[in-house]
Amino acid sequence: MSGEEQHDEEQSGAAAKPCFSKGAGDSTASYGGTGVGPGAQIGSFTLLGVLGEGGYGIVYLAAQEQPIRRRVALKIVKLGMNSRQVIARFEAERQTLALLDHPNIAHVYDAGATTEDGLYFAMEFIEGLPITEYCDREKLDLRERLRLFLQVCDAVQHAHQKGIIHRDLKPSDTPPVHGRRRDPFTRCHDCG
Repeated sequence: MSGEEQHDEEQSGAAAKPCFSKGAGDSTASYGGTGVGPGAQIGSFTLLGVLGEGGYGIVYLAAQEQPIRRRVALKIVKLGMNSRQVIARFEAERQTLALLDHPNIAHVYDAGATTEDGLYFAMEFIEGLPITEYCDREKLDLRERLRLFLQVCDAVQHAHQKGIIHRDLKPSDTPPVHGRRRDPFTRCHDCG
């Protein structure tokens, strides 16, 4: 099944929606004077929808067909945010994230520049519920919730040891949860 077919299946309710989607899956953003949104090609990635937006970047769900078929989260610097300071911060973020090697942190797969000299990086797409929703839905007791929280703490500690300090960690940024009730697993997708 292609990334786009998987995305269409998710939108129809057959599978979980992206963990940090807020109904913006059909949104577009303008980049470099051209519309960037679903269907646009950035490097080897086809954009499928918007997952989220931060201060200087937009994160898209994207499909990669070559050399490996997979869905990724593709972060692109926003239009008009290409000052030297923002570009330096973005380059530092993607380089630092690429160096993180931890089982509870999403992996960076690729990085590059668009034809309009904008920067992007592709990282592991994490699918699942936010940790708070998962805990409530599964009615986890305190011990089970703390077991998950320790995984988050372990990921944050690893990032701290690499010099990354998350300046606005909040419940809505917490990692999604994978696995069965007996074996939940967190994977942080935003460590910077």
